Amino acid sequence: MNLSKEDILIALRKIDFLDRVDELAKKYRKMNPKPPIDKKKIFEMIKRYGYDSGYEYSEFYLKNQEIGNLRFEMQICLKSAIVDVYWNVYEDEQFVFGGPWLRFKRALLGTLDCNCPNASFTSYEKLDEIFSIVFKMYEDFKDAVVEAQKRNNE
Repeated sequence: MNLSKEDILIALRKIDFLDRVDELAKKYRKMNPKPPIDKKKIFEMIKRYGYDSGYEYSEFYLKNQEIGNLRFEMQICLKSAIVDVYWNVYEDEQFVFGGPWLRFKRALLGTLDCNCPNASFTSYEKLDEIFSIVFKMYEDFKDAVVEAQKRNNE
């Protein structure tokens, strides 16, 4: 395995993860009312972004996120209209680093004494805006991790 937790943290810094997460939470925070979750509608929304998805244990997840010997996982929990995102990275089927965005934030800041406010939504239009930002961040993250792996292989 060539990738390490530090490589993942470098990738997160490269995509300006902390600022982007904070900006997302500020823009979509403390919104009411909370719409009911329509799984079919969520699947359709995710599909529009080009992803196949599944649903398990109250989380939506993306399928087939492999690039070479890297596997990326993304789960999205939408409990109470709050968007909680998880990313995981595997190399050669071995876990490198991942978890909820809070874990990334704590690792980047080097402290457990922080929180990671989540974005929330009041409508499917707002959720779509959030998805647009989150999926762009995810693609940037995957690109940065692939780049880190290439550097390590040189």
